[in-house]
Amino acid sequence: MRKDVGPTIIISDLTRGVLIPRTQRENPIAYLLEDSEILVPIIGYYFYLRETSNKLIYRLGDVVKKRTFRSLLRAVEMINNMREKKLKIFIEVDGVWVKSRKQDSLRGKPIDIIRDKLREITTMILERDDGSRVAVDGIGAIYEDFEAQRITVYGD
Repeated sequence: MRKDVGPTIIISDLTRGVLIPRTQRENPIAYLLEDSEILVPIIGYYFYLRETSNKLIYRLGDVVKKRTFRSLLRAVEMINNMREKKLKIFIEVDGVWVKSRKQDSLRGKPIDIIRDKLREITTMILERDDGSRVAVDGIGAIYEDFEAQRITVYGD
C-alpha cells in the first residue's frame, strides 16, 4: 500500500495563505499565496465544505459573546447561532464603500442575511443606528453597498 498525503493549505486570514503541494518529499516546497484570484476560490470551497458538514461548535461554548471575523460567512454562522439563543445582536463593520472606495465603520443590527448559492454571494442587511439600511458583503464585494474587511459580532 502506498502512503500518499495530499496538499496542505493554511490560510491565516483572507489575505494570505501557504500551500504545501506534497508533504511526503525529501525537500518539501511551500508556496506563499497572496493573490486574491487564487485565494478566493480556495476559501469559497472551504466554506462550501463547512456548510455541508456539521454545525460549528466554538471551543468556549456559550461563553463567546463577542468575536471579530475577516470572513462574512464566519460572522453569519455566529449570528445564526446567537439568533437560535434569542440574543440581541450588534455588529460593527470596518471596510470600504464599494462605489467610492472610502474607508468607513458601520454599526447596527443585522436585519436579514441573503444567500445566493448559485453565484456564491452572501449579503447581510445591516440597519444602522440612524435607521438607514446598508447591504454588506465580504472582501471583493461588487454588488453591495459596503465591502466588509473586519466584522465584529456582539451578543447581549
